[in-house]
Amino acid sequence: QWRVSAAAPLSGGFEARVGASGLEWDGFRPQSSAKKTSANARLAWQGERDRVIVLASVLDQPADDPLGLTRAQFDADPYQTTPQATQFDTRKTLAQQQAGARWTHRFANAGPLADSAVTAYFGERSVTQWLAIASGTQGNPRHGGGVIDFDRSYDGVDARLTWRFGPGDKSIALVTGAAIERQRDDRRGYLNYAGTVTSPSYGVIGALRRDENNSATTRDVYAQAEVPLGESFALSGGVRTGKVKLDASDNYLSNGDDSGQRDFSYTNPVLGLRWQVARGLNLHASVARGFESPTLGELAYRTDGSGGFNTVLQPQKSRQYEVGAKWRGLDGALAIDAALFRVTVEDEIGVATNAGGRQSFQNVGRTLREGAEVSLGWRFTPEWRTQMALTLL
Repeated sequence: QWRVSAAAPLSGGFEARVGASGLEWDGFRPQSSAKKTSANARLAWQGERDRVIVLASVLDQPADDPLGLTRAQFDADPYQTTPQATQFDTRKTLAQQQAGARWTHRFANAGPLADSAVTAYFGERSVTQWLAIASGTQGNPRHGGGVIDFDRSYDGVDARLTWRFGPGDKSIALVTGAAIERQRDDRRGYLNYAGTVTSPSYGVIGALRRDENNSATTRDVYAQAEVPLGESFALSGGVRTGKVKLDASDNYLSNGDDSGQRDFSYTNPVLGLRWQVARGLNLHASVARGFESPTLGELAYRTDGSGGFNTVLQPQKSRQYEVGAKWRGLDGALAIDAALFRVTVEDEIGVATNAGGRQSFQNVGRTLREGAEVSLGWRFTPEWRTQMALTLL
């Protein structure tokens, strides 16, 4: 592996940073080699009241897939590769390009309006994967083939304003914003062989078996405020509300129309209280509600094995509770954080079936997670610092 980077301040308030890295991995089993090459660049400009940062990156990552071993195979030789990996030449290629920018501005003489921030990004991602699926399995006219191939484009914008009401450190801070994120997949499926079903030649891109356009869009608005309550307490609260739209448009209609659409809406509040018990010691408590919609990948297949959008999968919703403490020594050398948490989830999403190179998902019911976290940081000299952490779940 190798890595190179350079950074330098430039005139006029500019600074630049570039870097690149590469990795070649032979793997400890046959059919397990991989490569990864990436490059990135960052350009920043700082003005009197403005700051702009522009980022760009590229990634190329081809990898062979040795597949898994049964317990018997592993016990016999953990360094072997299952014969199906070489028979089907299982592998995956991935390429991605992404760019983004962030502009922040600090207002003067604008009343309670303190500053603004706009973040935007866009990118493209391409993936091709050859799976170990037999030709007979792909004979099912509803099967999408043994090669997954998609080109994805995605972009998003987040704009926010920060307001401050009142004097100095006793002011009420309010953040308001709106965001939109979009994703579009041109998804195709192919046979993973040439020739006939009875005499296949695997490891190639064969006939087309799937052609559809998938899209996902999220639009939401949010607000969050922190209100000081006297000398020792601070109350924080926020809400985020929005809609998610997921859509599949089938262009390969010889085996039926697998188009579909799902729409979800959500409103997630959060409320927290902080108490400064003494100098260096804070106690806090919070409660929040969460929402996670199904992804396009989780909606791609039905649990009964038939084609088409999964029309019954529901989003999972959670409630989160936490109490904790933060203590900092007066000299800053010692820091202790501790927290207890509880998370309840309804309609949690989990794997229903995993067969024929395809995963389908279902809502598995209610789950409960409880636990504790504690961390200790100690700076015993100006040059040396140690940290320890423990999580029980």
